[in-house]
Amino acid sequence: MLKLCYIYNEDISSKHYNSLSENFEIISVDLDTTEEIPSTELYILDLKHITKELSLLLKNSLDKELHKLIYFNVPQKYTLLHFQLALLLQCKSIITEKQDTQKIVHRVKDEYYEHIAKQHNQPQEECDQTLETRLGFIELLKDKFLSKTKQLGLITIALKTIDETQLKVVINEINTVLNTSIQLAQYNGHFYLALHEGLEFDNLQQKAKELNIHLNELASLHNIVLSHEVYAIDLDGMEFDSILEMLIDLEKNKLSNDLKLNSQVCFIENMAEHQSDEYILRQMLNAMKFNKVDIKLLNIYKGLVINSKASVVKVDDRFIQLELQKLQIEATSIQKMTTIEIPGYSQTIEASLKHISFQKGVATFEHFTLMKTGVNARKHGRVTCERTTNINISAEGTSLKGVILDLSLVSVAIKLPYTKTLDRLYEKDVVLTFELSLQKNKIVNTIVRKASVQRIFVDEQQKAAKLICDFHEDHNNEHLISEYIFQRQKSIVKEIKMLSLKA
Repeated sequence: MLKLCYIYNEDISSKHYNSLSENFEIISVDLDTTEEIPSTELYILDLKHITKELSLLLKNSLDKELHKLIYFNVPQKYTLLHFQLALLLQCKSIITEKQDTQKIVHRVKDEYYEHIAKQHNQPQEECDQTLETRLGFIELLKDKFLSKTKQLGLITIALKTIDETQLKVVINEINTVLNTSIQLAQYNGHFYLALHEGLEFDNLQQKAKELNIHLNELASLHNIVLSHEVYAIDLDGMEFDSILEMLIDLEKNKLSNDLKLNSQVCFIENMAEHQSDEYILRQMLNAMKFNKVDIKLLNIYKGLVINSKASVVKVDDRFIQLELQKLQIEATSIQKMTTIEIPGYSQTIEASLKHISFQKGVATFEHFTLMKTGVNARKHGRVTCERTTNINISAEGTSLKGVILDLSLVSVAIKLPYTKTLDRLYEKDVVLTFELSLQKNKIVNTIVRKASVQRIFVDEQQKAAKLICDFHEDHNNEHLISEYIFQRQKSIVKEIKMLSLKA
């Protein structure tokens, strides 16, 4: 059901409200009690009185919503201010109490569908001219829904590719496999839909599976780096607006759990996913080498992220050979591994270093593993301390001592002996006390920061623990931490460069 924000003051007296609440998911906002207006795409204003302050509030709040439709419900006792505000907010249209309620409901829905179609549709010159556009597809789907003569089914294809020129090859393949569809549409960007009519759901799923197999074979044959998600959907019994909402979720890869469990929505499993990590990686790297596309390598040295482009030199059954930049070679040599990031591929790959040639700038890697999380999950730049830095953790009348593992502007990682007291600290506030020395004045600065414990990792064998604590906002000593991190980053980069020159 479409969401609609109903903004009012004094009371809700409009005769249209009950019918609207039956056809939309209503979010009611009483401006007499709150100034917070939620973010959505549909708004109806039902205001009995208007002031300058109220107009400014609505203007400032609704201007933030780039893709919205606003309707103004004019009360029976209106003033010129009502129409001035409607003009100021660029309302789609005026609603009066004399209008037919059902016609209003249908008009709002129709205008909403047209609005999102125009909003998300690609410019005509960017679309494949042989395909239907988003707006055309919605109109076709609506016509088919109204006629309801045959069973309707939908195959959705979300594509990710590194090379736009190869996209035509992929689309031609989709067209060939799905030639029984009544319409293939470029719904938005790389999100495609194929509408089928009179096809049983089992047959629709089989057709989607055939497409998956063909796309995998095509990628292998033409060295195309391609990832894709395919769904088969039985539209029988679904509401039209629910289908459009589902397509928006599929396009953004944010399908709700309810829809994932819906027997009418079938995710077509990609058979290539059953291959080993190393097989998938080699297929992709071969394509990267063939297309002369760079990959990205990432290492962390003393907390500092070192990443740069690398090119694929050779791929065989056991090893891959990459040409690296100087800093990356040194960081890889120290870590004895690297993390590979491939354009258009969501997962990163960890690879062990087998051999490295500093003179040639080439490294050979083996033992590849797909990582479930990014190697640099903590977003802010972090560094290790120049020397062992002790830290005191105070909470709930207890005091614990540890050592800083690494430090950022917003968080700190701490290593300390494990005690049962730690279990009680999860998501609790603590006070951290530690010392940092700045190079420019060599003065030791005592830092006292409030923080909250976000993660606790326990190594039972070592009887040790690692805490991740997020700092609370505190401008008193933030500049000291910032300056220290900046100095350490420069020092670490200089150290790596020196090591690289010696190699």
